[in-house]
Amino acid sequence: MTLLALDAGVMETGWAVFRSDRIFDTGVIKMSHSRSRNLDAVGRVDHLVRCLDGLVTRWMPEVVAYGQPSGIRWPAPSLDLLDNAL
Repeated sequence: MTLLALDAGVMETGWAVFRSDRIFDTGVIKMSHSRSRNLDAVGRVDHLVRCLDGLVTRWMPEVVAYGQPSGIRWPAPSLDLLDNAL
């Protein structure tokens, strides 16, 4: 079984691929600071979802898991958009 695990964040999203209880690959999805300043939350989430689609195409996971962020004490609409997209 292949599991794609995500640690979604406002500025970057970490990911790891597990197979047979072993980590196969890891990485981070993020945008350059100058590019992210020019995009609204929808644009940032769109970029993230396109990158995640690429990971799914590459690894073909049977399961995708992601953690809900904690400790954020202000509205983060981009995380709500990501949650709905996933």
